[in-house]
Amino acid sequence: MNVMRFGRDVCMQKATTIDTEDRLRVSIQEGARLLSIGKRQLEYRIANKQISTVRDGRRSLILMSELRRYGRTNHFDSARPRKPRK
Repeated sequence: MNVMRFGRDVCMQKATTIDTEDRLRVSIQEGARLLSIGKRQLEYRIANKQISTVRDGRRSLILMSELRRYGRTNHFDSARPRKPRK
């Protein structure tokens, strides 16, 4: 239980957590954890337009439906964008 103090009063609050499946959007860090890939690899996939994001102010968030869509497909290509050969 979290204890919040307001002046002389003490308010006891039950800590609430929301399951990941119940959330509509997740951060880049949480998305990488859910897909079992690194944060940088997820950022490459976002940059290559393989995964779309939404903005909430300065934060970039990924819709859970987008993570599920991406997780159901096979990915044989490299996440890192390739540099053209000279």
